[in-house]
Amino acid sequence: MSDPANIALERVGPPTARGGFRAAGLKSRFDRDSLHAIPALWDQLDAHLPVAGGKHGALGLCVPGAPGTGDFDYMAGVEMDEGAPAPEGLDLIDVPAQTYAVYRLTANGEALHPQMQAALRDIWGRRLAAEGLKPSGGPDFELYPPCFTGRKAGETVEFWIPVQT
Repeated sequence: MSDPANIALERVGPPTARGGFRAAGLKSRFDRDSLHAIPALWDQLDAHLPVAGGKHGALGLCVPGAPGTGDFDYMAGVEMDEGAPAPEGLDLIDVPAQTYAVYRLTANGEALHPQMQAALRDIWGRRLAAEGLKPSGGPDFELYPPCFTGRKAGETVEFWIPVQT
């Protein structure tokens, strides 16, 4: 398990307002005990790429479950162009307009999933409170640039965390 002190994570500017959007992808329910299965969802998504009407890059969308349960829906997918038809065989999630604190992780070339988990523990467990930010409870997401492989040192992924304004 990666230590948050050993990852390159930085906040990207002040909180940012972003309009609502639609995401399409493969969705499943997870909890703390099943986090290790998230990478398999990405492997399954590969068979559906590229997605007609999808924007370049990918996103991992996390929608909180019922309060107190610790579970959440996670989607490995893409943001859709406005007005694009629903892709066959993929789930859709509409994400409302929100204000986000954005954090950027620079991968070190080792296994990506442990780095991602360490970054999320650091963001949710320390950084938000230390920066005086309060989560709004809406969906958050990881934003991956086009050509992201998750295997090269120096690649970046952004965490968009909805916060109250």
